[in-house]
Amino acid sequence: MPNLKHSLASLACLFLLSACSNTIGSPGPCEGATPLAGCNERCTAATPCSTGLYCSAEGMCTANCNYTSGQGCGSGLSCSITGECVMLADAAVPDQDGAPGLDANCPNISLNTNRVTPNIVLSVDRSGSMTENFGRASRWDVLRDALLDDPSGLIRTYEDRVRFGFAMYTGNAPSMCPQVDTIAPAVSNYSTIQSTYNAAEPADDTPTGPSIDALLADPAMVHATSDPTIIVVATDGEPDECETGNNTEVGRTIAVEAAGRSYAAGVRLYMLAVGRAINESHLTDMANAGVGHTSGPDAPFWLVDDDAGLRAAFDEIIGGEVSCSVSLTNGSINSTDPSQYCEADVRIDGMTVPCNDPDGWRATDSTHIEFVGDACNRIMNMGGAVSAVFPCDQATLF
Repeated sequence: MPNLKHSLASLACLFLLSACSNTIGSPGPCEGATPLAGCNERCTAATPCSTGLYCSAEGMCTANCNYTSGQGCGSGLSCSITGECVMLADAAVPDQDGAPGLDANCPNISLNTNRVTPNIVLSVDRSGSMTENFGRASRWDVLRDALLDDPSGLIRTYEDRVRFGFAMYTGNAPSMCPQVDTIAPAVSNYSTIQSTYNAAEPADDTPTGPSIDALLADPAMVHATSDPTIIVVATDGEPDECETGNNTEVGRTIAVEAAGRSYAAGVRLYMLAVGRAINESHLTDMANAGVGHTSGPDAPFWLVDDDAGLRAAFDEIIGGEVSCSVSLTNGSINSTDPSQYCEADVRIDGMTVPCNDPDGWRATDSTHIEFVGDACNRIMNMGGAVSAVFPCDQATLF
């Protein structure tokens, strides 16, 4: 079956400068001695065809034209990403708002799309207090299971849509502080994180602030890609500092300042308290600093008492970061006013998606479009391939 991640990768940039030549009578792309790769494979809504093919009524991948070469369609038609002939332009038919339709002399612009995949660094407290009881097992073990259970743990659930990074931090002041073991963010990072976590045991102190600064100083951890990065700190205790290890007031100040530096560096930081040993006013200060809140309602933090609460908190945090946003990598939309961009032809797996609809798409800025409702669900659950074709006056190539 086709690789869904691959089918969501960048689409070829194409100026349709003239109508495709008509090849009626010649074998189609799925016929003859050298059919396109993927032709005649079985397909369903859950297992769509690869780029350049569509799923026929018989449940087989096929195509009427060659998407790569543009061959196989008649005058005024172009070959879509699903291998179907579609209208290129109709200058004589006005749009509903009375404006002229697309002009065949003004070629459409196909913008490359790339799914936004967040980088999420899970920073886990490895201090000695993590051995304390947390219901059915220790805090350390319950936290590990919430992250690593297969298939229901956080990382298995989201690893194809998130670049998970991992850090474990502890410290033994003043000479060995902080001690931070890291795994750089990557898609499908489960096995690497699992082996590292399973080999470790809790010990020593909780230098939360210095550990945050250590992550910020490592470009591989926080600036590996242009996609957004967040840090989720999962800790069970008040923060220590690295001079003496046990000055809680100083440790709090250092931690809040580090959370502020994280936000200033473009990395949002969220706090998850494993148990109720941390002062809630400090958690509030950390939460606000981590997302740059200086006024208005306090930013959220998560304080959990058991396994179920821990899993629900992780799901809320990470689920909120998994995006139905798609970046346009080779061009930009000229305007984010819906009246100026909604003539675009945006599709998921060859199916047209309505513009500015509760189950459709919208432009969030000049280089990103976002899917909502049913359209978002189709991407989230099936990893559908996205195509975005704009009239020439609505987009600009880089």
